Amino acid sequence: ELPTAHPTSIPTSPPSARPTQHPTPSLTQNAAKSLDTLWDAGILNAGTMFEVVAKKNIRITGIDIHTPSSDQFGVRVYESRGGISGKENYSGLWIKVKQGIVRGAGDSSPTPIEGLSSFIRAG
Repeated sequence: ELPTAHPTSIPTSPPSARPTQHPTPSLTQNAAKSLDTLWDAGILNAGTMFEVVAKKNIRITGIDIHTPSSDQFGVRVYESRGGISGKENYSGLWIKVKQGIVRGAGDSSPTPIEGLSSFIRAG
């Protein structure tokens, strides 16, 4: 659940009566996990770049984007091996891994882009 932009007059629900005392020691094989990031970049961006350094080999099967739109629009997802630094303005250094049409889920809701199959080696 995302934090509110301003204080509300309704309190949040109380914490769990029996919280987990220890985190899960490790993922089970083929377990799906997600990585949440802040959604505070605004809507003036034409895209977001980030790097993933994996401790184990991983496969990315989908991502969620943030858009205030609830209309259909085109999306493209690219990857680049060996980091992103210095590649920002060179389209030939990127590989398109997904292109399609999605319907935005609207402000404060994740819009899924599924059907990816990007493999990242550990290291």
